[in-house]
Amino acid sequence: MQSAWKILAPIDLSIDAEGPVEHATNIALALGAELTLLFAVDQRCNSRRGQLRWPSNALNDALTDCAVHRLILPAGNPAETIARYAEFINADIVAMTSEHYGGWPRFWKHSVTRDVMSCTKRPVCVTDLRSADADYRFRCRRILCMLNLDGTDDQLLLHAQALAQRSASDLILLGVVPEVDEGILLETILGFDRPLSASVARERIRVLRKEITVPYETSIMVGSPYNCIRMAAREHGADVVVAARPSQGWTESNYLDMGSLLRKLPCPLISVTPSMPSPRSITGEREVEPGFEHASSF
Repeated sequence: MQSAWKILAPIDLSIDAEGPVEHATNIALALGAELTLLFAVDQRCNSRRGQLRWPSNALNDALTDCAVHRLILPAGNPAETIARYAEFINADIVAMTSEHYGGWPRFWKHSVTRDVMSCTKRPVCVTDLRSADADYRFRCRRILCMLNLDGTDDQLLLHAQALAQRSASDLILLGVVPEVDEGILLETILGFDRPLSASVARERIRVLRKEITVPYETSIMVGSPYNCIRMAAREHGADVVVAARPSQGWTESNYLDMGSLLRKLPCPLISVTPSMPSPRSITGEREVEPGFEHASSF
C-alpha cells in the first residue's frame, strides 16, 4: 500500500470558493492524497475572521474519500505563509486555481500564484478553471512531460513518474528543438545547452528513459516551445502538463514563463524546480519539520 501524498490547496474565502475546493478535492482523490485547505488571511483583515466561512463542499467530509483538513492562518504576506506551511507539512503538491495568472490580466493585476511559485521549491499545480472543460475532474491519465534535455531534468522526470505511478497514468516525454534560424541564435547564448537538432534530442531522451518504470511514449517537435507544448497536449489528449520553472541559482532565460504556458493549455500545469525535494516514495515518508506557529483550525 502506497503512502499518502500531501496536497496543500490555498483557498480564498473572500470569494466563491466552491469551485477551487471541488478541484482540489478531485486532485487529492486522483492521487490518493491527504488534502489541506488553507486560507492565508491578511493580518489587517483579522476583524473579519469570525465572518469567514468554508463552502459546504469543504465541510461535508462524507462527500470525499480522502482526509481533508481546513486551516486559516494570519499572514503578513500570503504567498510566504503558503510556502512556509508547504514546507512544514512536507507538501508533495501545492494546488492552486487562478483567474489572472494564465491570462493577460496577470500583467497588470497582482497574482498570489506567481508569488507562491517564486517563494516555494515545491511542485505547484495551477489550474485555470475558466479554460478547463466544465466536466474536468483531474483525470490524470495522460501526463505530458516537457523535457529541457540540458542535464536538469532529473527531478522533473522523477516527479512526472511519481504522478504516473500514483494515478496509473501514461507519460508522454516531449522534446522541443528550435527552427534552424532560431537555433543559430540560441547557440550564442551563454549556458544554453538544449539540443538544437532532433537527432540530439532523441539521443538525450534515450538516455533519460532508461530509468522510467511506467508506460511512456516519446515525441520530438520543432518550433516554439509554447506552441509545441500546446499542440502536443491536444494531440495526445494530455490531462496534465509537467514542466520546469527556475529556482534560485538557475538561469531563468533557459526556462519557460509558466503564465504564458498556462494560457495556451486546456489542462492544469504542474511546475517543478531542479532543487525541489525528491517525491515521496511509495512506501516511505519524509521527515516532518518542527512546529508551525499560529496555526488555527476552523
